[in-house]
Amino acid sequence: MLLCDLMSAVLCSAKKGSNIATIIRSNDALLQLLVEEKKGEQKNDRFLQDFKTLADVLIQEMVRHDLSEKFSGLEDSIYGEETNKFTNALGETITIKLCSTETETQSLLVKVLDGNNKAAGLLSQCLHSTVCLPIDERIQQLTHTIDKDDIGVWIDPIDSTNQYIQGDIGVENDMGIIDEGLQCVTVLVGVFIKSTGLPILGVVIQPFNNYNTQTQQWSEKIIWGICYNDIKLSSLTTPTTANNTRIIMSTSEDTEVKEKLSDNFQLDFASGAGYKLICSALGCVSAYVLSKSSIYKWDCCGPHAILLSLGGGIISFKQLMEAQKSDVSQLKQVTYNHSQNANSFDGIIAYNSSQSLSQIVNCLKS
Repeated sequence: MLLCDLMSAVLCSAKKGSNIATIIRSNDALLQLLVEEKKGEQKNDRFLQDFKTLADVLIQEMVRHDLSEKFSGLEDSIYGEETNKFTNALGETITIKLCSTETETQSLLVKVLDGNNKAAGLLSQCLHSTVCLPIDERIQQLTHTIDKDDIGVWIDPIDSTNQYIQGDIGVENDMGIIDEGLQCVTVLVGVFIKSTGLPILGVVIQPFNNYNTQTQQWSEKIIWGICYNDIKLSSLTTPTTANNTRIIMSTSEDTEVKEKLSDNFQLDFASGAGYKLICSALGCVSAYVLSKSSIYKWDCCGPHAILLSLGGGIISFKQLMEAQKSDVSQLKQVTYNHSQNANSFDGIIAYNSSQSLSQIVNCLKS
């Protein structure tokens, strides 16, 4: 498998996922038809209500289908946040998948959509469409090969589902950060090496990056990064040190952690793990700090690869706090091998430079 082919395929599948998210979000009646509350183990304990939508499931299964079709044998190494089961209004549980033909997929989706053949047809057409993106020349020039049996893929089809359902247009602060709104929604796809557990490439798409009030249309933002052996490439430039005094967090962050960091940093708050991670990669803040075990491998894998490509990374918050200050420099990057039991992290610090990490460590370990 060529690295350039893998990167191109991940970009195109993520782009198709963004298209699906946009189509569903543009029709409120359709969106409400597709919403199902998460139950039991699927539920994130941080939220009183947690939802999955058919958009989540469709995007996840589409990425699985498209990558497996291009790289035979990869399907068992593609992991995601959502199950591929969906319950319709009649209480019937449907297994969502892409069928061999657009017509067959449409027939399956009609069952989920309570007979809405028009909506099923629209989604099926998008799922079976071919997406061709202009691929960066730097990617095209990559001739490195990767052992297909040594890679795994993590998908978060729609991160910040609650913001996606609510559909509000967020307002930027002075650094261009949105605390909540559709801008916080991201499609996340990351690839890791099984033998090391480390991410090697990632794609993050904001389907609703910028809203044009005149046309009443959204434009998207596509971010990618590769960090493989001696290769470090990204659609972004290395962040400047101008915002090294800002950290982004969740509003539910532990009070003690916020108080410690607020002595030396300005704290910003936002929805969506993926969004907060790319705020660090973009240089809006120096880091994203989370002390709780409420973030997962599907959230981090894609953005982590991007951060690594820029000279940053992600380490475990728990391991940092348990380490002696003199040993912090030896802390390793979090890894992504799939587990049947737990795929969450014990908090993270996602940083865009070693200088940023050192400042945070000095603050937390003082």
